Amino acid sequence: MHDFDFLFGSWDVANRRLSELFTGSTTWDEFPGHAVIRPVLGGMGNINEIHFPTKDFRGVTLRLYDPSSGQWKLHWADTTTGALLPPVTGGFTDGRGDFHGDDTHEGRPVRVHFV
Repeated sequence: MHDFDFLFGSWDVANRRLSELFTGSTTWDEFPGHAVIRPVLGGMGNINEIHFPTKDFRGVTLRLYDPSSGQWKLHWADTTTGALLPPVTGGFTDGRGDFHGDDTHEGRPVRVHFV
């Protein structure tokens, strides 16, 4: 239940994402952000609010722990759409977090993997 406690606080962060998805591109878009992460629900979850000043948008991650399965669900929303995306689900093994989920990209179903 405390897997993400190391993130709590206020952080300047570096972000990377592929410039073009599903094209074979290896070009990365790199940009700064500022994140504030805090526990919620008595530690059964946490919320990460992040601002990307050079991209002029904000996002939020809500992480919720399910004690019955021992897994986390990570939910994302941002100011570009205002929509809450489908969660990725998973957990940690030997200090590595692996989370999987189903989503869509430009109308096509995709399988998401977050490490």
